[in-house]
Amino acid sequence: MATITQSMSLVPGIELSPQEANRYKNIFAVQGPMCKVFRAILNWECSDKQQSFSQLECLLKEAKDIRNAVMHVADDAVNPMKFDEIVKVMHDVINEAGEVYSIPADEVTSLKTQIDGMWDEVRADNEKVKAYCCFLLQTYGNKEAKVMWEAMLSEEILLFGDDKVERSKVFHSLELTLQKPKDQTEDKISYTELLAGNDKFIVVIGDSGSGKSTLTKNLVIQHHGISDAEVEMTDLKNHNLLLYYECRNVSVKELTDVVEENFEKVCQKLGPKTVIQGITESNPLILIDGYDECHKDSYKVLQQMVNKMRKHECRVIITTRPSAAEKLKNFLKREGVKFQEYEISEICLLDDQLRFLEKYEKHAPPGAEKVVKSFRSLGRNIQELFVRPINLVLFCHLVWNFPERINDLKSHAAVAQVTYDLYEKIIQSKLADHSVDMDGLIDSFFQDLSNFSLKMICDCHLVFPENEVVDLKRSIRSKLEKYGVLGTLDPNALLGAVLKIKRPMKNSKSCTYFFHHKSIHELFASKPVLMELRKNNALPPVLTPQKLKNVRPLEVLTCVFMELSAAEESTVFWNNWQLLRDAVGDVGLHYWQKILLNCPDSQHIAAAIAGVYLADSDSWSINTAGDVMAVALMLPHQQPRVINIKMSAAVLRAAGTSWSDLARRYKGQLKLNIAPAGVTASPEPCDDLLECLKGSSEERMLGDNMRS
Repeated sequence: MATITQSMSLVPGIELSPQEANRYKNIFAVQGPMCKVFRAILNWECSDKQQSFSQLECLLKEAKDIRNAVMHVADDAVNPMKFDEIVKVMHDVINEAGEVYSIPADEVTSLKTQIDGMWDEVRADNEKVKAYCCFLLQTYGNKEAKVMWEAMLSEEILLFGDDKVERSKVFHSLELTLQKPKDQTEDKISYTELLAGNDKFIVVIGDSGSGKSTLTKNLVIQHHGISDAEVEMTDLKNHNLLLYYECRNVSVKELTDVVEENFEKVCQKLGPKTVIQGITESNPLILIDGYDECHKDSYKVLQQMVNKMRKHECRVIITTRPSAAEKLKNFLKREGVKFQEYEISEICLLDDQLRFLEKYEKHAPPGAEKVVKSFRSLGRNIQELFVRPINLVLFCHLVWNFPERINDLKSHAAVAQVTYDLYEKIIQSKLADHSVDMDGLIDSFFQDLSNFSLKMICDCHLVFPENEVVDLKRSIRSKLEKYGVLGTLDPNALLGAVLKIKRPMKNSKSCTYFFHHKSIHELFASKPVLMELRKNNALPPVLTPQKLKNVRPLEVLTCVFMELSAAEESTVFWNNWQLLRDAVGDVGLHYWQKILLNCPDSQHIAAAIAGVYLADSDSWSINTAGDVMAVALMLPHQQPRVINIKMSAAVLRAAGTSWSDLARRYKGQLKLNIAPAGVTASPEPCDDLLECLKGSSEERMLGDNMRS
């Protein structure tokens, strides 16, 4: 028999739909065992005991009613739960008949065993099991999953405090860039087209706070119709099931755990291994969020998923930060699966930024207004600090809490600091009714929390089970006792102001803790590193050379570089530059470029990174607008032997004044090839781009594809 997802033929020439096939399968399965029971009862002789037949008659009527329902009611005929009901009532009939007719216990047991064997035969038929499991998953499994996800995802807790918004109402339609070779034009698509291609595996790359997790959760919301969300995603309805896995989840050790978390009740009924088989036959959409957050068990789970799904119809979307993208792509290549790669675009256009903010202003709690008006009034240099979803949400909180500080923001480092200050303000509000040395207690609390944060990152833990938070809670309790507020202030009140608490999908008394966003976790983890650098010109003890061989906390070190980018921190920076350079290890130049572009006004950061570039090569290649900006910042400090520029005119224009800065500052050999976008594209006019080269005495080599 074919699977539930196909039409099937029980009689030659007559095609049945999956639902009809299930109906007839159940009808055939019911008839045999019931007839056997009824015949056995008729053959049993009546005992001399004058026992009432009323209970047996009731049970026989119940059995008859179930039989009639399966035979004649369409919904009941395809309801897999009827198997269990029929088995139970058959056992009840046999037991009662045995009492009425005084049948020996071993004969009663023998008949029940025979009936169970007949049911087992129905379930043991591989195709029948497959059809049964698929139907159970696609009906009851989806209903179970919708209830679970509705409770978890219908509302989003805002970054700071306990206020909530409806997720589907504030979701911003992201744009993604299809990754191509450097000599081809990059195509941008809406997230709604992510499933429109043919590749089974899809890799979505995005920086911290770019919206990767928000994207996957929105797909869950659309798939299950939570909050009456409109299905915008092309081809989403083609997938009968959705399986969701967070790589950071430390409670998941095997693929069976993932399946149990998504379909707990179905797994209790059929067993997780059987359910996995049903999933493979149901054309599922599998969402794997946060490959960069993998721990040792996550890699095993991912391997199991790929092995299980590689030969089955499905789509798999995997999200990751750029730092882990190459590792993920190499893994997929080794596994021999084809994939398409996309990168989430920044929200750079003012109109798009305003549309994003309008949703939060409209749907945030009462009193949370003036966000759009405030953002519109800012200079473009400040607006450009808020090009990722998490930073735009942060901007809302700045308007609501620190409006006077917005115009003072000059860098990403300043944005990071005000994030930290917002948490301090939340803690202050919780201490407002207590007579206590507020600054001292907050400093102590943040120090404990920051040390804990760094340790967890070094242990590759982004979600913390209860047992890992015990020592932190004990330390907070001792601080409250020291400041005389232990009896009046709950330690969880402080901890809950920064960490989120999550009840697991399975029923359990155990909780897990995590920061609202990984970038906030990394921000707190950077504080003990900075403290030790400033105090002792050393790294914290937890960052031992042995530890750094296994774990490179690059995002934490990025936060450190950003805070040390201020001019007044230059001495601390240079005193520890080699130490930090060694801690970063052997990474690609893209990591250093990211730091440089986040700290464009820092001369000592530019000088140090220029040295890294020159040590790598004295011939620098430029292929993107970001490359142009980074090189322009480094040229006052280091001059390479040659600079090779190859890009389209449109991309070079996107670099703005950085292109003219580069041309003015560079004293060496500049090879400029303004190549058309695409192999067959026509040469592009570029006179405006050549203006900054006129009158220059330096050697210039212009590409063949340029024209006046």
